[in-house]
Amino acid sequence: MEWDFTPEDIRSGKADYSVLEFKEDLLDEIHVNLEEFRGNEETKKFYSFLTVMLCTSLAFGKSIDSFVISVKKYFPSKELQKFLSGDRELLEEIKENNKENIEMLRAVIHRRIEDDVDKGVPKDNIAKTITTELLTF
Repeated sequence: MEWDFTPEDIRSGKADYSVLEFKEDLLDEIHVNLEEFRGNEETKKFYSFLTVMLCTSLAFGKSIDSFVISVKKYFPSKELQKFLSGDRELLEEIKENNKENIEMLRAVIHRRIEDDVDKGVPKDNIAKTITTELLTF
């Protein structure tokens, strides 16, 4: 994605970019990149959800391994379990292709946490709310 601002602009409050705006932009980018999968909506949905989940996890500072453990724990889909138990090449590719997106999301999350803490929202609630906003499709 391209922005008219930097992650530092977000962190410092010079630019305003919400979690939901980021998610919408990321999904738009994913859908453009997946145009080759015409007619295969399940593949698009799976890849979109996987990409947003992985970017969210990495932006919160987790590793791919901890991401896989969390997904296996909270999303007991047999298809997803089989996928995650296999080759991690796709996850590494998603991470590599989204480095700038992950850095921007990290800044958006940072700004959101600071703003919500200033409003008196408990940190645990903030992280849960952000994750819910990003992973609700």
